[in-house]
Amino acid sequence: MGDEVIAHVFFLFNSLCTNLNDLMLQFVNDGGNASSNLLSPNPNASIAIFNLFRQPFPLFPILERVYTELAYIQKKNFYYFMYPLKEYLSERETTVLTHVMQRFWLKQGKSSPGQLFIFNMDFIPQQAKPTIILGSDEEINLAIQSALKRAFGTNVELTLDEGLFKGGKTHDVLMALLPPPKYKIVNFVLTYDFLTNIELFKSFILAFAK
Repeated sequence: MGDEVIAHVFFLFNSLCTNLNDLMLQFVNDGGNASSNLLSPNPNASIAIFNLFRQPFPLFPILERVYTELAYIQKKNFYYFMYPLKEYLSERETTVLTHVMQRFWLKQGKSSPGQLFIFNMDFIPQQAKPTIILGSDEEINLAIQSALKRAFGTNVELTLDEGLFKGGKTHDVLMALLPPPKYKIVNFVLTYDFLTNIELFKSFILAFAK
């Protein structure tokens, strides 16, 4: 009986060696985190997962696992950025977010050769089947729907939303911090199926990652 690979397991710890000012410390203490490639001087991704919504469970281990497995096994990269809001973008949180974005994201955007797609993402409880809700944007609706249909076929319910998930305060704040045309903000809502099934989440990323 020969050897058989059952699973690949990676353990990485994100770290930043620098003098942290008060705003950066607030970001960390609030539960903020980001993928390690954001600290790299060489940009290597064209999409980013942003999560600014507080969940009843930690998202970091899931996002880090997906990020690491795709980077090391399939050589595909994306950025992720988390800042779980407690006060729904109070003046303090907006100041913290603005400072962190200016320190890291604007630097990446200037050095990135193409447009960066920012997926402003939230998660909701399971529905009858795995579901993706896309906030309608006439510029990119067709391209995104086509990519998701190629990736999932009929296994995932895809909904185009013209109301509740189309804009919102976080979308507007991100657009002000990361303006077009360099950045494109896209609202996504995924059911918890994508968090409990890592392969499903990886397939979502791979539908867009280069």
